[in-house]
Amino acid sequence: MNLAARVTLPRETSKPKRKFFGKQETISKEDMEIIYGIEDAKEAIEETRQKLNYTTDPMLIDSYAYELKAITMKYQYYLKLCKEKGIIIGV
Repeated sequence: MNLAARVTLPRETSKPKRKFFGKQETISKEDMEIIYGIEDAKEAIEETRQKLNYTTDPMLIDSYAYELKAITMKYQYYLKLCKEKGIIIGV
C-alpha cells in the first residue's frame, strides 16, 4: 500500500455557514463531523471497489467484499444522521 495515498490534509478550521431562507447559520462541529464522515466513507468505498476489481486472490476478494459491506453500512448510518438533523449536502 502506498503510504502517500493515505496522508490526508487537515480539515478547514473556519466554520462554514449554511443559508436558510435568507439567514446564515454556522454549522456545528457535530454536523461537520457527520459531513466529513460521509466524505471519508465515499472515498473508502471507491478505494475498496478498485481493490476488489483488481484482485484475483479469492481470500482477498472475500476480505474486500466484507470491507465494502462494512463501509457501506457506515455511509448509510451517516446519511441517516443527516436526514434526522436536516443536513443538506451539496446544495
